[in-house]
Amino acid sequence: CQTPNLQRLAARGTRFESCYAPNPICAPVRASLFTGLLPHNHGMVDNPHTVESYRADLKPDLPFWPRDLQQAGYHSAYYGKWHVDRSLRLENFGFAEYDTEEDAYHGYRLYRRQMGLPDKAPPPVDTFQVEHKGYKPFVLSGITPEPPEAMLEHYVYSRGIQFIEEQAARQSQQPWALVLSSLAPHEPYVVPREHYERYDQRLITLPASLHDHLSARPVIYR
Repeated sequence: CQTPNLQRLAARGTRFESCYAPNPICAPVRASLFTGLLPHNHGMVDNPHTVESYRADLKPDLPFWPRDLQQAGYHSAYYGKWHVDRSLRLENFGFAEYDTEEDAYHGYRLYRRQMGLPDKAPPPVDTFQVEHKGYKPFVLSGITPEPPEAMLEHYVYSRGIQFIEEQAARQSQQPWALVLSSLAPHEPYVVPREHYERYDQRLITLPASLHDHLSARPVIYR
């Protein structure tokens, strides 16, 4: 993949080359990143939007490093996907400003209106769907007819850049912290056409396991 910006971040920043997720699901991992605890200790053991509360209730009064930073005088912001608890009240966790899935990214809708676009992105075209008996067809990938600047990720990272520039302009001695949480890459994998066309599919070597029928695998994989 052509990732010049990520490569520059890796070259100039800090790379964590031996990281291990405490859970294969995103919400438990996010809660672990903020608390330093394993999922069975912080209480978030599944994605909060799909299960009963006893499986997705973040225990109260847990250590939370953004709260510690706030108490130490930091001005903290969070932009992007939260998915740490069900409240979506990030001020309870140490963030003075935020824009997340609460109210369906209110700032993102305003951003789209300023570009002359509808509040909601149109459905992707040239989609690839997965058929599974008993379920609606699942769109795995596609191409958005909109420009890259219209995508949620562009908004989230632009908002983060704006926050950093605002802190620099203040010329204040107050320290700050920023968390950018990207939804992508995440299915459905939808990209602008100009990004899609950077790659020639004929030159991509597919893994041998792609055509494995999993007949000798455990039931959960089949």
